[in-house]
Amino acid sequence: MSVHQMPKCLPVRLVLRAYKLMGFKWVGGGNGAHDRLVKGHRFIPFPQKHIKKDVGIPMLKKNSRQSGESEEAFLSAVYD
Repeated sequence: MSVHQMPKCLPVRLVLRAYKLMGFKWVGGGNGAHDRLVKGHRFIPFPQKHIKKDVGIPMLKKNSRQSGESEEAFLSAVYD
């Protein structure tokens, strides 16, 4: 069981920092409306509209699934 619970939302800077700690790299220039976070053959589309906003639970959960990382690993990267 995770020590941390999924928050209602997170500042985008914490989300990007967490994925960077998990080995993802920021790659701009997705399909126009999205940039990407990439790690090996896995990628997470990241909507450009979220660049200066908080990221909510639905997007955090979707990103967690797409990354192949567990929510627990993501939350550990956010809070540690």
